Formats: sequence, C-alpha cells, structure tokens
Amino acid sequence: MTGLKTKNLVAGATVAVLAALAFLTLQPANSASETKASGSDSSMGALPPSGLAQPVASANSDTPSEGIKIHGAWTIVVQDPDGTVVERRDFENGFFGSDAITGFLARSTHVGFWSVFLDGSPQQPCSSQSTPPTPNKCIIVEPATGITTGGIFFANLQMTSSAGTVRLAGSATIANTGSITGVETWVGECPTATPASTCVNGVFTSKVLTTPIAVQAGQQAQVTVVLSFS
Repeated sequence: MTGLKTKNLVAGATVAVLAALAFLTLQPANSASETKASGSDSSMGALPPSGLAQPVASANSDTPSEGIKIHGAWTIVVQDPDGTVVERRDFENGFFGSDAITGFLARSTHVGFWSVFLDGSPQQPCSSQSTPPTPNKCIIVEPATGITTGGIFFANLQMTSSAGTVRLAGSATIANTGSITGVETWVGECPTATPASTCVNGVFTSKVLTTPIAVQAGQQAQVTVVLSFS
C-alpha cells in the first residue's frame, strides 16, 4: 500500500507531549500479556514484508530502570449489532516511533493525523468497496483527514490529550468473519515548509496478539489506545 497523505496537524497538545522527550533516551514499552474477558479504496501505507513491524531496540537494554519508556495501552471491545459485549481485551504494545519523534524534536517534520490499523486472519476483517470486494485491514482515521467512511476506512478516530497522555478512540465494523491478529497506531510525519497534504504516515506502536480476537461479520470493534510516558 502507498503512504496516506493527510491535510492538517494534530492538535498542539500532541506536540507538547512528544516534546517532553527531547535529548532523552527512548525505550520501547514492554509488551504485557493480553487480558481476555468474555463478555476501489486507497491505502495508507505498507506494512513490513513480515506483517506487523518489529519493536525498536532499547538504547539501554541492559539498564531497564533508566531512560524514558513509551507505553501504548490498548482496549478492544467486540460488540454484537445489538450492543451485547462479546469480548474485551486489554494489552500493551511495542514502540516503533523513534524516527518520528526524532523528526518532531529536530523540527525537520511536524505532527500529522493519527490512525489505527486492525490486521486479521485467515482473512482480513474489512473489505474494500471494489467489485468484487477485497478483504483488507480495517483502518480507523481522524475525520479531519477528509477520508470518507466506507470500505476499509472508518473516519471516527478521536484524539485527546490529558495529564501527559494521548488517547485515541474509534471503532470499525467487521465485514469478514475471522480473527484480529495484530494492531498498529500510525502517525503523520509532515515535511516542514510544505502543505500538510504532503504528510506520510509511519508506524508508531504495534502488537502481534498472542491470542487472536475472534470476530464475526457485522460485529463492531471499539478500540481505545492510551499513549503515556514514564
């Protein structure tokens, strides 16, 4: 897939949070165990050949108590069309955004829009609007991107910030029965002194799920990601 180009900047609060990382050592968040409870489209960019990205290595892996850690706490709630909660899953992901943060702090790029990807197996959870439809990842984007909801895209992602955290929340309607096997957050990296339409998304956090989340066509996956720093 080609990189998604976005139009405007994410709220300045996101920049303020990222700026706190200036000149400090970055470390990836440790991936925690998942907690399970019952209960034609254009594309935005290509995943690595192996699927989801691999975590950025820590600069101080031998001293885990030092430096700054970036956490991505995910909650995915799967609901039937009548609103019945089928499953809730909580987990942490790995950090991949060192290049993005370096560009933001060095003022060589500025922050664009956020998006969330849901990857699946044995077939992708969403489908394109082509004829016939082609299974693909579900991509949840901010409404201000100008992307229209339809096919693989869901323009309902809300970004807010509070008390040193960035919160992303949105949902996607599943088109194909199968499983969600991996997730990613992407953030726009926009060249300076150029229109916001030149922003290109890059992976910020990612997780391959140890236990896939079963989904059925017609169900809704509600996703919340809280990025924090410690």
